Amino acid sequence: MSDLEKFTPEERLLVISLPYRAAMWVSNIDDNKGSTVDDKIERKAIEGTIKRFAAASEKIPVAAAVMQDILSQKGRWNEWGLMTDEEPLLYDATKAVLAAKKHFTEAELNQYREAIWRLSVSVAQAYGEHVDPDNEMHVNNFFGKLLGSKPKGGSKNTENISPKEKDALKKLKSALQT
Repeated sequence: MSDLEKFTPEERLLVISLPYRAAMWVSNIDDNKGSTVDDKIERKAIEGTIKRFAAASEKIPVAAAVMQDILSQKGRWNEWGLMTDEEPLLYDATKAVLAAKKHFTEAELNQYREAIWRLSVSVAQAYGEHVDPDNEMHVNNFFGKLLGSKPKGGSKNTENISPKEKDALKKLKSALQT
């Protein structure tokens, strides 16, 4: 039995749809009206990140299983992409983490959180609005705080995210820390 089969159908749909919905929410945060170039780049980043996570089943089996399920439900992505209003999305993020806590070990829960975070950050970086000077949104910085540990080696890479996306990521981080 896969880890995802432990969930009720409602919980599973919430847990599976949330990473995609969160990434789409970040993608839509500061869309330029009439511009489809950034939308295409960001959607390509979402799909590419989902595929990379789905292929990493040996290193991160739970995150990979979630991403594989997201890929298998690609026909629902348009529907999920419409479910990105901030308040319900953040509420659902909290609900998804609470559902995951019931069925995942702490390590598996952290894989799930990291998958959502990395997917959301990848879309924020995709269009390259500007550099994040304080490097606050770096994935390692988030997980060091979330898990109570310092990342090994640190990163010199900066993140290309807009102020609106940075604000959205902070809100998402808060919801994922439930």
